[in-house]
Amino acid sequence: MERPIRIAGAGVSGLMAAIRLAQQGASVEIYERAPDSGANHAPRFDAVENWTTRADLRQVLSAWRIEIPLRQPDALEVFDSRADRYRATPERPTLYVVRRGPEPDSLEQAMKRQALNLGVRLRYRATLAPNEADLWAVGARARGRFLAAGLGFTTSHPDVVRVLVDRRLSPNAYAYLIVLDGHGTLSVVLTRQFKDARARLGEAVRAFQRLQPIKMIDARPSGGVGGSLDDFRRPTIGPPSLGEAAGFQDYLWGFGIRLALQSGDLAARALTEGTDYEESATREIRPLVQASLRLRALYDRVGDRGDRMLIRGIATVEDPGAMLRHAYELAAVRPMLGSSLASRRPTRAPAV
Repeated sequence: MERPIRIAGAGVSGLMAAIRLAQQGASVEIYERAPDSGANHAPRFDAVENWTTRADLRQVLSAWRIEIPLRQPDALEVFDSRADRYRATPERPTLYVVRRGPEPDSLEQAMKRQALNLGVRLRYRATLAPNEADLWAVGARARGRFLAAGLGFTTSHPDVVRVLVDRRLSPNAYAYLIVLDGHGTLSVVLTRQFKDARARLGEAVRAFQRLQPIKMIDARPSGGVGGSLDDFRRPTIGPPSLGEAAGFQDYLWGFGIRLALQSGDLAARALTEGTDYEESATREIRPLVQASLRLRALYDRVGDRGDRMLIRGIATVEDPGAMLRHAYELAAVRPMLGSSLASRRPTRAPAV
């Protein structure tokens, strides 16, 4: 009897690979150091980008036969450093919201239930050595480029997704407030000065309270780190690395869930269809990561004035996702963005 496929890590990428393998009839075991999927995350809301491919995320998930509790915000409110408000209500969502953590309605728990229903065996408080694993999905091995310091709370505040872009508050990043169904997350995202995270979070709370007072009940710390360039650049030794373990992160704004899902799918296909995972990831994921790094280098230079131009663009165009996707397509094939690129026809974004 052949042994089951073994996956180290029961986070998003590991669960995704397990689900896709089990859908094809494979026997799968997942080993996870934590006591449960999502247990490393305090309950919080997170966002999943919806601009990196031409297909809407819901269509992509349907093709993968993955059930994830996505929430579509009615609107996205963005405030600049002057507290000027921009409200985007695109027909196609620019992003979706998911709940993270060990709660029953979280992303991790929804994927865990689907994996169990397909016969995947999950072994918590258990580990695998690299030479024992077929897939490596244990998270980042090195310190990340992003740190999110936040609070999770309950509230009677109306549902809202609000972003504050102010480089004095969060240098070269942003702070955000998400409230859905009486639960809220307020967080500041940092790309530097990590030691000041607590003070920056306090400033973010005061900034959002000035915009619109909000009562935060039973507020508890939440947050995390992400985006390890060391993992992205390190040659693969041992089993294929997925998601954060491979450094698959959007280095412009810190998104990573969609790339984690995609890497899990590619790894499962490699084992069931005989494709080359590294080759597939190099073709379909790495160009998006490289594009985000090039856009990050540009974003670090534009300052508050550039922020306001970008915010106005996102809030006023009919499809901000298409605008962002166009920028990623250009950055994926060019080392620098400039006026000469604006007239060039973009290449097609990597397919999912």
